Amino acid sequence: MFLWIFLATPFLISYKFSKSWAHPRAVPLDIKNKVVLYLDSLSFYLGKILMPLHLGVDYGRTPEWVLTQTPVHTTAVLFFVFFLALTLFLKWNKIRWALACESMIVLSLLPIHLFDRLLFQTSSSVADRDIYLGMIGVSLALAYISKFNLKKAWFSVTLLVWMVLLGTRSFFQTGYWTNSQRLLSHALEINSESALAHHTLGYLYEREEKYPEAISHYKAAGELNPQVSEFHRLGSIYLSLNQPNEAKTYFEKALIINPLSAKSYRDWE
Repeated sequence: MFLWIFLATPFLISYKFSKSWAHPRAVPLDIKNKVVLYLDSLSFYLGKILMPLHLGVDYGRTPEWVLTQTPVHTTAVLFFVFFLALTLFLKWNKIRWALACESMIVLSLLPIHLFDRLLFQTSSSVADRDIYLGMIGVSLALAYISKFNLKKAWFSVTLLVWMVLLGTRSFFQTGYWTNSQRLLSHALEINSESALAHHTLGYLYEREEKYPEAISHYKAAGELNPQVSEFHRLGSIYLSLNQPNEAKTYFEKALIINPLSAKSYRDWE
């Protein structure tokens, strides 16, 4: 784990100064808010590990939303209470293993929240991929606990049932990844206000020339998070459908957001 941090440090420092992935309109976060977001992400992932339900590609937990939710602070505290209780429950020779596993989880998420907000974090401050490295700590903890309890009948039965349930859950979850439309439709079932899912579905349907579906999703994305791209695509679709008045309306909306949007000027002309 420490080797990973050592190797990653030069890249993190390079990012800090280049800010090539920082969102240009992101509101700067002070240290206090970064700590709250960091603790919230830890408690969020702990909940998903213990009960992996409602998994999606966009949870909609924007930094602005998280910082306005009082229960978030409570769950963040509960995360540390859980780990502290687990650690103190163990004897000293086992505490070192517990701390090692916990550190793997805690430190794996630190770089993601340490620097400026990344582009994808404007949609959600958490994403399943962020915890992939930390899952090594979870696996080590499970392996260590199993070492001392595997011969106990109750533990073996519980572990078997748990693995069967997780395997079944994984089987059904992979079904959502059969194609992009199904994955993004499922994302909207988890988070109906996902502008990212609406925008991507709009693009996919537009590419297939399913314009009514594309228009519906682009409009939904534009209402949730007005962007030049949504309004420009709507204008282009209406032009292709020979509806210049509708096209003009959306090109003008794009220009209101960004008066320097030369692409909108060019396509409308």
